[in-house]
Amino acid sequence: MRYDVEISPLFAPATAVNAAAENALGVVEGIPRNYKDVGPRVGLAWDPAGNRKTVIRAGFGIFYDHPLLATAFDAVTADGGRSVQLLSTGGTPSACGLIPQAPACGNGLDSPTNLNGSSIFQGVLNALPSMFYLPNQQRFDPLAPGSLFANQNYLTAGFPLPILPFTLPLAKNFKYGYANQANITIEREIAGSWKFSLGAQRTRGLHLNRPQDVNSTDPHLLAQNAFNAAASGLSVGNPLTVVVPSNTGAFLVSLREARVSS
Repeated sequence: MRYDVEISPLFAPATAVNAAAENALGVVEGIPRNYKDVGPRVGLAWDPAGNRKTVIRAGFGIFYDHPLLATAFDAVTADGGRSVQLLSTGGTPSACGLIPQAPACGNGLDSPTNLNGSSIFQGVLNALPSMFYLPNQQRFDPLAPGSLFANQNYLTAGFPLPILPFTLPLAKNFKYGYANQANITIEREIAGSWKFSLGAQRTRGLHLNRPQDVNSTDPHLLAQNAFNAAASGLSVGNPLTVVVPSNTGAFLVSLREARVSS
């Protein structure tokens, strides 16, 4: 009999928003621990005739998998709070406000309407200290505590919802994968050191881990959100983007309906 216990890492949610989202979706940051992984093993070697010429060997066992530790660290680094991995739609490249010295933009810094995928990957965000963008690596610096994209600072800064980070949590009811393995072999001595052997082996895997989108985008809500925005007087050309209005009244109501990420 074998008993397996994985003392796997678990991490607390970075923010109250994360805690509420993880509870609603039934996920955690890290690998849930399991104390029920009992793996029995049994083996048999039998000489049916008792003449040491023929032997039958059989065995069965349950073997548990070791989950990849990378999944635990992905869960905590891409948790939507500490994450610097962002999903942003494309758009027209714009340096207005992103580069303070641009002549047509005055001395103001960026506004949410200027931020899109094209501007990000141009590397112009590196001009703003609060962005901490690394253009050579095409990512934001995850070790910069003052970054706009660390600890969900972008929410209070007024940046729009399309730049939500994606998350990689694990299910609370995560089960460790295991395999039922069985084999049987018949061996028969022919002469001297020569023998004939016939065997069969069976392996069945259960609870094999797989990724699943537990909070996929609802196209109907996205379309309805665009209609609501247009009805409030905003110019909407793409339901995947959000125009930040000067008066947020009716628009914020529709935004709460479009739950596009956790």
